[in-house]
Amino acid sequence: MKKQASYAHFTPQKTLLRSALLGFAIGLRSMAGPVLLEWTKARKIQSDNQLITLLTSRFTRNLTTLLASGELIGDKLPILPPRTKGLPLLARLGFGALGGYSLGRGTGQLRLPSALLGALGAGLGAYAGTHARSFLAKKTHIPDPIAGLLEDGLTYTLGLLALREDTQH
Repeated sequence: MKKQASYAHFTPQKTLLRSALLGFAIGLRSMAGPVLLEWTKARKIQSDNQLITLLTSRFTRNLTTLLASGELIGDKLPILPPRTKGLPLLARLGFGALGGYSLGRGTGQLRLPSALLGALGAGLGAYAGTHARSFLAKKTHIPDPIAGLLEDGLTYTLGLLALREDTQH
């Protein structure tokens, strides 16, 4: 019988570090946070208000999965605006804050600091991803869609590391 994820045992330091790491992944792919939180069941939130009820609904889970799939495809297209400007950056910061908050709330500690570190991580991830792809294109001549696929892999690896349950408590 497989154990369900339980994050209540995270120390405050782990919670903050994992919030920043999850935020970084969200900065790379904005929809990574909502999808990863659902996939790992890290979002153990009681429905104590309408916003939380909406965010944890089946409709929202299906919608975020669909949007994340579209983001993986759309990211490879040159028509999208840069992630470090305007609305794309604000969305990443917001999703980073929400991801950090969800992780902090799921562990029962440090909700606001977790949200702030999630947003900070998202901002860093957005800029790091942009610069890394530009660097790869110039130095290695890897086509941008291939660099994007590498970034996809990094995004979900980092997100899963942020949410993975420790084997030792």
